[in-house]
Amino acid sequence: MPFTVTSIIGFASEPDISDRLHAPAHARRDGRLLALERYAVTGAEAARRPIGPGGRQVAHDSFAVIDRRRDAGRLADALRDGLETTGGAVYGGASTLPNGCGAWARVGAADGAALNAAMHALWVAARKALTGHAPRRRRK
Repeated sequence: MPFTVTSIIGFASEPDISDRLHAPAHARRDGRLLALERYAVTGAEAARRPIGPGGRQVAHDSFAVIDRRRDAGRLADALRDGLETTGGAVYGGASTLPNGCGAWARVGAADGAALNAAMHALWVAARKALTGHAPRRRRK
């Protein structure tokens, strides 16, 4: 049975917390939870504590490769290699997911353009790791 990956992003209002971003992601196989990422932040928290060196990273995202047929350590290495192609434009890292179900990366960037470039670099790295080939360039 294939993996089920669910990512839910939403805003919730709670007492004493306004504009809260809550973004959990679940990876399951045959109904069994393999990996769970929980992310929650309020607008006030984000304004007070931007991430990364010097607090300059205001755009952030995560990227996961879910595949138990591949070595999770090698997938994480591939994602790290992808991050290195950004030339230091982003702050990020990659690691294995629990239960040998793959690898993931989290990235912080100073702006959306740098974040988009990093996410593309991660996608290219994942494609190479999974298929042995880089994706073809596509015209817009």
